[in-house]
Amino acid sequence: MLSKRAHNFDVDLDYINTYSVNRALRDPYDAKTNPNGIINFGTAVNGLMDDVWLNRLQEIQPYKADKSHFRYYQFWGTNDFLKSLSTFMTTFFKPWNGEISIDNLLVFNGALLTLDLLGCLLGDTNDVFLCPSPAYSSYFHACVQRWDIEMVIVPMKVADAKGGTELDAYFKLTLDDIERVFAEERDKGKNIRAFLLNNPQNPLGKVFDKSLVENIMRFCQRNNLHLIVDEMYCLSVFDPETEFQSVLSMNTDDLIQPDLLHVIWGFSKVCF
Repeated sequence: MLSKRAHNFDVDLDYINTYSVNRALRDPYDAKTNPNGIINFGTAVNGLMDDVWLNRLQEIQPYKADKSHFRYYQFWGTNDFLKSLSTFMTTFFKPWNGEISIDNLLVFNGALLTLDLLGCLLGDTNDVFLCPSPAYSSYFHACVQRWDIEMVIVPMKVADAKGGTELDAYFKLTLDDIERVFAEERDKGKNIRAFLLNNPQNPLGKVFDKSLVENIMRFCQRNNLHLIVDEMYCLSVFDPETEFQSVLSMNTDDLIQPDLLHVIWGFSKVCF
């Protein structure tokens, strides 16, 4: 299910994974304490300032620094950080299977960069990602500028306001509209690879109901599409009458296969 370009990366991942960020870092040579450890000739590090930096950083609370933080480490987040993140997300996302494992977490430098990386890994030039609109404007730069993904909008249609809020009245996302845009793009000969759902939604602040999200998962499974769910604002829902449910809290066994579902979240919108 990866893109052709992802399969064609000319990178020696075996060396990186086996030595640079795994064995060499976890089993370093020390003449006294670990004489059978690995001497790493694969990465260059200048350690002349280690003690100076370490003393300075240890003054910052509650940050706990050690010299390993000055070296190469797992590109997807240190194990200590992943364990803390797992505990945090398990508490607030309420996963249906009881725990968010560190094996299912990857840490990158921002949510938008994560989307950009997913564009690289899941789509090839001129492939299509579907995205409800109005939407966060930077969605149309991520994936598009570097990887030539075409971000095609699914307009949220104007609906009757009977008893609903203004947002419900003027911006309603329906499965029929998603399927219509999908069929139109397919009839053009386009290769549709993913559906991007922002929930809670920016800029509208809408929270999509569980039944719609479940139907979107079924739609993606039927059509072999990746579902990217941006839940950046999941901890920013304050209306007591509005219920947000993360896709991680839903039993997806009968909805979508795990390797088609990708959830994005970040710290910048954490509110309590």
